[in-house]
Amino acid sequence: MELNEFERAQIAFEKMQSKEINENIYLRFKELVNANRDKIEKIKEIDEKYVDVIPAIDTILKHIENNKKIGHYTDIIEQRKTKDGYMIVKYKDNLGVIGVIYEGDPYITIELALRAIVTKNALIFCTNQKMYATNELFVIIIQKVLEDCGYPKDLIQIIDSENYIEMYKHETIIKNMIVIGSKDLQLQVKRNTNANLIVSGYNYFDLYIEKIIDKELIKKILEIKNIHLNIYINERISKQEIEELDIEDYTEIQDTEEAIRDINCNSAGYSSSIITSNSENAKKFLENVKTGNVFVNASPTLERNLDITEEKILYTKQIMYKYE
Repeated sequence: MELNEFERAQIAFEKMQSKEINENIYLRFKELVNANRDKIEKIKEIDEKYVDVIPAIDTILKHIENNKKIGHYTDIIEQRKTKDGYMIVKYKDNLGVIGVIYEGDPYITIELALRAIVTKNALIFCTNQKMYATNELFVIIIQKVLEDCGYPKDLIQIIDSENYIEMYKHETIIKNMIVIGSKDLQLQVKRNTNANLIVSGYNYFDLYIEKIIDKELIKKILEIKNIHLNIYINERISKQEIEELDIEDYTEIQDTEEAIRDINCNSAGYSSSIITSNSENAKKFLENVKTGNVFVNASPTLERNLDITEEKILYTKQIMYKYE
């Protein structure tokens, strides 16, 4: 009987555990990406939606060039002997086959795939048709990297599933799931699976404009491409000022307290910023907004690194045994 993607990922994960991590995977990835740049440029003609992925690739390749690796797999983190004759060892272990539900950003595909290989996890990406062709191309490139380095290629796979139904059907294999996207997407997945969730609102930002003190800064934020920006505007700002900034989609807010409540209820949890001249309100915003990155009078996009690190796809395991 032919195995499905999830069964193949499980087998690939088990095979991977006996392998040594070869940091040449990053250099091989760089070589294959450079060899396929023409295909990467043309693939946008297939996808309904296209994110300009070349700058993201160049950032990753530069990172590889500078550091030779994106991260490292931490094994033993502590070991000690007890007086009653036990050895206690704590170490980082991998999670297994991890499902990834996201909205198709190819940068996420590349970053997470490389992180998974380093930590000896298997990943199955699940996205929609909008960016499927681009992501499938990158998965093919990564699978070629795996084969060239002596690893099972099924360690990294991608499927297309309407409303991510296929992911929910395989909870016996996928006990851990990464969800990257809007608050709505995060809530949708929580309602449909019992898997342990690792969530991120990467590329979803909140901007509260209490007072227009720097039009050029606001314009620069609004011009940033390939991001999702939730804009909140204080009701005291005139319609004319809003029109001059060419803002159409926004939520009108009475004060800083309401902005904080709205962001905490609706934010994807990645990054928020307030534009204000009031130091007390700025302090209140910094202390009470529940997102991973909070800024005052700066772009919420200043920190644009995927916050699903190697540490988040490992867990601390403790073992105890008698020693001689």
